Amino acid sequence: DLSRTSFYRHFVDKYGAVNWYNQLFDQRSLAQIGRSMTWYEGRLEELRLVAAEPQFFRAALRSRDCQ
Repeated sequence: DLSRTSFYRHFVDKYGAVNWYNQLFDQRSLAQIGRSMTWYEGRLEELRLVAAEPQFFRAALRSRDCQ
């Protein structure tokens, strides 16, 4: 539900949004494995992040740009 103008105010392109999510995953889950959470907890947190934004990930996975 983000307008095109707002999107481009925060990201250079759609790949910037995907990169932002990857960084978020790293900070909240993968980088914490072995530090503050177990492997299981880290992967579970990653899945929670994906589940919180289903429309974003459906659209990203449906894109034909990655083929």
